[in-house]
Amino acid sequence: MLQESKAKPIVFFDGGCPLCKKEIHHYQRVDTESSIEWVDIHLNPESLSDHNIELNAAMERLHSINSDGTTITGVASFLLIWENLTRYKRIASLIRALKLEPLLEFIYTRFAAWRLRKRCNDQCSPISRN
Repeated sequence: MLQESKAKPIVFFDGGCPLCKKEIHHYQRVDTESSIEWVDIHLNPESLSDHNIELNAAMERLHSINSDGTTITGVASFLLIWENLTRYKRIASLIRALKLEPLLEFIYTRFAAWRLRKRCNDQCSPISRN
């Protein structure tokens, strides 16, 4: 009997943001099993429409599609990344066990708003290609 393979999670990230790009490139390097499909929305914004994600929303918060096709954002996206990377699985388990998601989501929401303001300096369009 053949075992059905699970769909890879998809992570959409802003490759035009130096901070985001650096962090995601780290995760890509440790994703030695190619467990995640990484999509740079700075280079490929049209990829979001296949999943009914608005570009502005994806610029504001990290968005992912989990293996069952559900769209998730923010800290849930980071947990999805970590749960799919051997090196980070324990961190994700610890965060869930300690029920830290609400606190981390509170912090992430504020950081994400600051990051977008800093990236755009309140003057750029989300997909300006520097």
